[in-house]
Amino acid sequence: ASEGDNAELANALTRLGQVLHRHGSNDRAMKKFEEAHEMVRRLYGDDSEHVAMVCNAMAATLKNQGRIAESIAMQEKACDIIRRTQGSDSDNFASFVCNLGYLYAEKRMFAEALARFEEGLSIVRRNHPERNATEGMMLANIGNVYGMQDKHEDALGMYKKALRIFRKTLGPESVEASNAQHLIGTALSKQGKMDEALEMYEGALGIRRRALGDEHERVVEVLVHMGECKEVAGDVGGAIECFREAQ
Repeated sequence: ASEGDNAELANALTRLGQVLHRHGSNDRAMKKFEEAHEMVRRLYGDDSEHVAMVCNAMAATLKNQGRIAESIAMQEKACDIIRRTQGSDSDNFASFVCNLGYLYAEKRMFAEALARFEEGLSIVRRNHPERNATEGMMLANIGNVYGMQDKHEDALGMYKKALRIFRKTLGPESVEASNAQHLIGTALSKQGKMDEALEMYEGALGIRRRALGDEHERVVEVLVHMGECKEVAGDVGGAIECFREAQ
């Protein structure tokens, strides 16, 4: 290690990069991650899990910068290191391969995305047979990939499974349950089942109003989708009402 390198500083650089990333300062975040990356490599070696954690953070920022190919390469590196250091059955590995799945989906590499999400799902189920919210998230991710391929019936099946898990693990009033209901509504609307879709949207809207408040952007999101659904169903007045409230 070089003079001035220390674990606390490397951690502080990574944390600062994460804050900057969350608030949209991606160029500044990347500079902090690059500093942290070089420092942890010097401190722990190239195959350290500390390096993997920084690579995982860098991949997310690269994605936000529109550098998808570089982001995928960085996330693949993070996955490989975690596989070697913690094993392919660790919760961290499941999380990292899920992140890789998001990137593959962004690149429209659907087969690769599904493989990663299914790998993560298998790990979570082995490690947590009692069911947990992460399983629901993985199922929703698989549904999203099906939806991106216009396989809406397959997507619907995944979203329904995710909803059952969220209701069981986090409660029927959880935001995660509302998210799954919203996804179910969208899958139904894509199949032309507007009445069923509206029922799911209304359920999601009620939960989001109670959990997040009437002015939250996730409430607006549901109102817009409800308006679109009502317009297709011929309820022009209802659609206008939804769009006005969403303004």
